[in-house]
Amino acid sequence: MNVVGTVIIRSLTKAQALKIIKSIKDYGPLLLLLQQAFNQNQEGKALKQKEQAYERLTKCLQDVQQREIIVIPGAFNSTPTFVEIFQAAALGAIPLVLLSGVKAIERVGASLDGIRSELAISNVSKIQGWGDGGFGAYVHRFVQNEMTVVYGAGDEHRFFYVWHPDTDWHPRFEERQREEPLGASFGGYHNDLATICMRMRADREALSRTTEYGRAAIFHLIIPAYCPLVIDHPIAFSYGLLPLVVTGGRHRGTDLVWFNLARATEQLTLNYIGTLPQKSINPVFKGGIVGTMGCMLSALGGGVASIVFPPFAPVAASALVTATFHGVLFASLTAGVTGEIYEGLTKQTTQVLGNPIFLE
Repeated sequence: MNVVGTVIIRSLTKAQALKIIKSIKDYGPLLLLLQQAFNQNQEGKALKQKEQAYERLTKCLQDVQQREIIVIPGAFNSTPTFVEIFQAAALGAIPLVLLSGVKAIERVGASLDGIRSELAISNVSKIQGWGDGGFGAYVHRFVQNEMTVVYGAGDEHRFFYVWHPDTDWHPRFEERQREEPLGASFGGYHNDLATICMRMRADREALSRTTEYGRAAIFHLIIPAYCPLVIDHPIAFSYGLLPLVVTGGRHRGTDLVWFNLARATEQLTLNYIGTLPQKSINPVFKGGIVGTMGCMLSALGGGVASIVFPPFAPVAASALVTATFHGVLFASLTAGVTGEIYEGLTKQTTQVLGNPIFLE
């Protein structure tokens, strides 16, 4: 349900993005756009022919999906410059699946398992103090409190955003926002993490173009929660979003928001955000490594023993040429290689949040 007079802005569609790059006659900018798309300097440098850059960028844009977001009246990013940059950006589909219920608790482990029986909405709502306004009013108050704490700590340029995967709370939140606006520093909210990060990245670009403090401004991503929000897919926040502070929700002192964070940096601050433990090494690969190392250590031990106690040399040499030893070594190496191939095929690629492609 949209409020009357609500302004919604939309990013580029795949067709629009492809039309723009086809209209670019100078292939030079395409190399830069391709570099943005993959967020790796070497991509542009590695392409020797300009036509290859065009083809790679076109392929990259095949997965683009149009995103839309509400413009907050009176917000710092409601001016034409900020709106136009978001509208000139494209973003590929980022498949981030949230684990729910038992799967989320099992993936996190003891931290959430200890409050498993308390994770009913009725229990959480009482402890968090939603009141008659429900979760939407609570989110509004959560943002207000964060702003109060942050602004009390200094006078840096800070801007605030909200992500939560549900949308049921939006009407009540919008109602509270009309009654008591959060102010110009509130940049917006969305139910899709990739979209709100894209908005933040576009805002950073606009701030950098229009102010002296744009690159140093601190962004705050607030994630209220009434149930576990667990992203098991490896993610990383774009360097273009930094410095960034991410603040999650809690229940009885336990973090409810958990990320599988692929990289950390000094400019990324996590408040009440849990980081998932790394998954164990594939047992086949592990067994192969252990077996191979065992054979190598046995051979090394035999060699050392032959030097220290020469009469043992014939015995050590005989052991190294036995079929059993070679069989164990071959099996261990095979298991190790097989496990490594499996790891490579099943390893999830890191999704970088906040990397829109600016086509202007």
